Amino acid sequence: MVAHEGTSEAFARLLELEPAAAGLWQNQPMFVPGLLQTEDYAAAVIAAVTGRAPADPVLAGLVELRMRRATAFAERLRGDDPPGLTVVIDESVLLRRVLPAEAMARQLALLREAAGLPSVRLGVMPLAAGATGALAGGFEVLGDAAVFFESAEGDRIATGPEVVRGCRDRAEALFAAAASGSGASALIERAVHRG
Repeated sequence: MVAHEGTSEAFARLLELEPAAAGLWQNQPMFVPGLLQTEDYAAAVIAAVTGRAPADPVLAGLVELRMRRATAFAERLRGDDPPGLTVVIDESVLLRRVLPAEAMARQLALLREAAGLPSVRLGVMPLAAGATGALAGGFEVLGDAAVFFESAEGDRIATGPEVVRGCRDRAEALFAAAASGSGASALIERAVHRG
C-alpha cells in the first residue's frame, strides 16, 4: 500500500509493516482505531484531526487510503491465517457523537462485529476506571517490529525492542483492566441505545 499526500514518513512505514505483522496491539483513548472505522467515521475524524475541509481532495485521498487499509486488514482477519488483534479503547470513544445517530450506530455495529471474530480481543476501558495509563495516548504495536505513535504534533515510529516490548506489555495490562467479551459488548450496546 502506498502512502498519500498528507501522510508522514512514519505512517508510510506503518503501511509497510502492518500487512506482515502476525499480531497487533492498539490503545486508542480518543477514537475508534483506523482499522475498525467506517468510511463516514474516518472522514469525520480525519477532517477534525487535520483541519481539512470536507471538499478538500487531500482529505478524500486520506479517507480512501484509510478505507483501503481497513479493507485489506478485514480480509486478513477473515482469512485462513488471521493476525491477532488486541484493541483497547476508552468508553468515551463509544459515547462521543462523531456522526449522526444512524451513522454512529453503523460504526458501533462494525466494532461489535469485529469484536466477535476469533482473533480479535476488544477491551473497553470504563469511564468508572478513572485515570488510567490508557490516557497517555494512542499507539499501535506491530508484532515485534515496531510501535507507531500518532498525535496532532506528528507521527513517529519506534523500532527498539525495549520500546516495542514495553508498549505490548502496556497494551496487555490495559486489556486486562478493561471490560472485554460480554462486558465490552454490553458497553457498545448501551452506547447504541443512547443514540
